[in-house]
Amino acid sequence: MAKFIITATTTVAELKDQFGKEAGGVLRVYEGRSEAADDATLVSLGAKEGELECRTSRTVGGIWGWIPKVK
Repeated sequence: MAKFIITATTTVAELKDQFGKEAGGVLRVYEGRSEAADDATLVSLGAKEGELECRTSRTVGGIWGWIPKVK
């Protein structure tokens, strides 16, 4: 299981770094159809603050369903 901590100031670059260390892979974060800027905060892209814990064997669609969204 991999655990990711998302705060109001967590950037895309920080999440990519966390993902690389936890899962040993490369994560791409998108804003619409384009790749999100590394300096964008996850909250500005629609994520909520908190912890996200997931299996590293999930598919992209499976992980996207686990990420809390602002409504």
